[in-house]
Amino acid sequence: MKFLSKKSKINNTILIELINKQLEPHKVSYKDIRNDSEWFMKYTTSSEEQSRFTDWAVYYLIDQLDISNKRAEEEVSWFILEYGLPIKKQKAI
Repeated sequence: MKFLSKKSKINNTILIELINKQLEPHKVSYKDIRNDSEWFMKYTTSSEEQSRFTDWAVYYLIDQLDISNKRAEEEVSWFILEYGLPIKKQKAI
């Protein structure tokens, strides 16, 4: 797996860590899904879970890559765009 953005500083090790964190609530990891090209459609997340993941991922990237907050937010946005889990549809009231 690779990022589409050629400017990305994220390597495969960090990419796998982000995927693992995103999949934590489902009790699966990259090893479980790496041979399934449609893995990201089999699991969902909520808006709240995605927000928590985004916050964690920004701080994780700042720490791992020594990049600015703005750059980390951009990287996480790219990650979510490319590998983010679909958000569960909420029932209408």
